[in-house]
Formats: sequence, structure tokens, C-alpha cells
Amino acid sequence: EEVVSNLKSDRVRFSEHWKEEGASVLKASCGLNMEGIISKRLDATYESTRSGTWIKTKCGKGQEFVIGGFTEPQGTRYGFGALLLGAKDQDGELRYVGRVGTGFDQKTLGELKALFKKRIQKTSPFEVASPKGKEITFIKPDLVAQVNFTEWTSDLVLRHPTFQGLRKDKKASQVVIEDLGISVEEDEIQESSPKKKSRGKGESQAALKSEMKSEMTADDSDETESRSTKKSKRVSKAKSSARSSSSVKKRGKGRHPGLSHPDKLLYPTAGFTKDRVATYYDNVAKHMMPHLENRPIAMVRCPEGEGSECFFQKKLGFHKGVALKTAKVKGQKNKQEELVYTDSAAGLTELVQMGVLEIHVWGAEVDNLMHPNLIVFDLDPEESVDFSVVKKTAVSIRDLLEDMNLKSFVSTTGGKGLHIRVPIVPEHDYDQIKAFSLAVVRH
Repeated sequence: EEVVSNLKSDRVRFSEHWKEEGASVLKASCGLNMEGIISKRLDATYESTRSGTWIKTKCGKGQEFVIGGFTEPQGTRYGFGALLLGAKDQDGELRYVGRVGTGFDQKTLGELKALFKKRIQKTSPFEVASPKGKEITFIKPDLVAQVNFTEWTSDLVLRHPTFQGLRKDKKASQVVIEDLGISVEEDEIQESSPKKKSRGKGESQAALKSEMKSEMTADDSDETESRSTKKSKRVSKAKSSARSSSSVKKRGKGRHPGLSHPDKLLYPTAGFTKDRVATYYDNVAKHMMPHLENRPIAMVRCPEGEGSECFFQKKLGFHKGVALKTAKVKGQKNKQEELVYTDSAAGLTELVQMGVLEIHVWGAEVDNLMHPNLIVFDLDPEESVDFSVVKKTAVSIRDLLEDMNLKSFVSTTGGKGLHIRVPIVPEHDYDQIKAFSLAVVRH
């Protein structure tokens, strides 16, 4: 380790290790969503081939899944080839999550095939990512299987699944996608809603902002960490976790419970890490929360940091936290829609964990969504417009509002734009507020 640390080349890195009790290390590693651990005997040498002195132990996961079909058997296989599995996603739709073809004995293959015969149907029960193929037969989705697997892939497919048995105590309607075991900042999970679009680095921020506005009103460096660097940081974190029975409480200064990979860069150009951004929010929370708490949030997520691919998100998705909460509201076509909000400063840390770089709030609070208590005039100039014009326009709007006995406040938007914020009594609906705002703009 001493030799490697003194090397100036970044092509050679020291692979961290530690001498600890194996079970605690495995538990800590699995808790950090790692694939598992590799152990060796203390007196064994390092070898480049498989050896009995080296042991690979994988982390395992398991949950129940709905059986939505099966494939035809191949070769000497009896009964069927594999089961097609699914579970409800965050929108309540049955999503195909892969197939399982191991874990069956001859008796189980026969018993399951008999159950399938009276359930065969022509149409797919899967509402999202339904599989296709001539060898596939769909069935009524009322049987539930218990399945073990190693992990989820980034596109929500099971890896290395093994059938464990039928769950007669579980209704298919109760089966949902549980803990994904994917770090939020590392996954590529995006909502299946057709309204959401991801934006690449080359696409304009104006397009993303326009999309976000339409969604809300309707109801530069690309530096990244190398894979090996990320893995090294995961190992370091697992190491400290394994050595402590209360690792969350004993994290180093500046660490935040629930914040994984705190050294990951969210703003590569400025060198700001997740931990530093979370610490900044800690320091300004008393100023932010009065304007943020209990208001629905629209998020711009950049899981790999500023300069990488970003996308707009309204729903909480698969995030597992306690400070970010959800509220239900009737949206277009009377369909229930999920809104995200927080009532505590801890919600800011969870937003950092999700890789949220922009936080946009509604003009209403969750307990009175149909009656806004805030109007925002967004001055968003084109590149060719000088900032002096923006300031002059802001002053004109302020003066007009004062003539109507309305107090306003100005805030910057991070670029050349300005927001003019007008607190109001929540007595009017959105149509009335929209008509008033339009009249001010046209004046």
C-alpha cells in the first residue's frame, strides 16, 4: 500500500482490504448494495486463478413476483422453460421484470404446468415492458412466486433469479416492486410516464425548463468518477460500516445519515461533492424551508452531476426515504397523480441523495392545492437580451403591483433571469390567478 500510494501514475491503484470478521463485512457490504465480497486465507498468496483459498460470497435479495406467463421448454426440459415475472411499479401498473428458469425440480415443473393450463390467455398481462416472442405463452396473473436474485439491473430486470416456491398467502394485487438495491445516484431509473424526457448535455436548458413549466401548469464539465474510483469509495464506506455496530451515528464529521457516496462530485467544475452540497443546505435550511416546506416539488435530477444527462421528475419513484413525502391529487382525466413535498430540512439531504440539482415549488401548499398563496412572474430572457432590460422590467412589475397594494420580492434564478414573487391570500383558484397574471403582463 505504501509503495502504490507514492506512485504518481493513476493507472495503478491499491485495492483496499481489511481484516475483519467475515459475516459483519458481508452484512455491511450488502447493506451498501454491493454485489458481495471476496475473502482469502490470511496465509494464502495472491493468485490470478480460481483457488480454494479465495471465496466469493454474493449478497442475495428476494421478494415475491406475479407469474404472467411462461416459455416453452428446450431439449429434454419438461413442463416449461422459464416463468415470466412482474410486479406493480410506482404507477400501479404491472411491469415485466424478467424470467426465472432455475430452482425447479421435475415435480414442481409438472405441478406448475397443470396450474397454467386453465389460466392461458392471448393478451399480455404486463402493462409495462411486456416481452415478445413466439415461444411465450401468457397466463392470467393471479399466481405469486417467491424468487431470490442477486440484484436489479439499471433497466429493472432481475439478475440471477432462482425460483423458491409459490406464495399462496400473497395476492397478486399486493405484489409491488420493493427495495431496488440500486444507489439512487448510480441508477438510470426514470419514470415510465411518457411525459418525462431525459436531456443530454447537448440539449438546451431552456428546453428542459420549458418542459418543466408545462408539466407544472398542466394540473460545464462532464467530468465523472471512474468505475474503479466509485468501487474504491464503496469499499472504503463498507469498511467503516463493518467496523461499527452503529455506523450511521458514527460517520465522520460532515457526513449525513442516508447519504451514500458522499465524496461523489455533483458539481465537477466547482469541485462540490454530495456531502458539501448537503452541508450547504444544512447551513441555509432555516432560510429555505419557509419557502419550501409543504409545497409540491418538481425536480430536475442529474444523477451523475452537473454537465451530465438530466431529466425532469415529479414523482418520488423508487426513492426510499422518510423526509420526502407524497400527496395524491386528481390530475387530468381525473387520474390520481402523486406529488412530492417535504416538511423538514432532512428532505433537502434526501434531494441531494437523489441527485436533484434544481428544486422548483408550486404556488400552493399540499393542504390547499387548488388555491395558490404565491404568484411568481418568471423573467427568463434570451441570450441576446441585456440584464439591464430584465431589471427595468422587474421594477415596472413591482411598481404596478404596489399600485394594487401587493407586496413583491425579487430573487435570482441562477442565470440572467429574475423571479418576482407575490404572496397572496389563498382564496382564488388557478384560473383566476392565471387571468390576473396575464393581465399584469399585458399591461
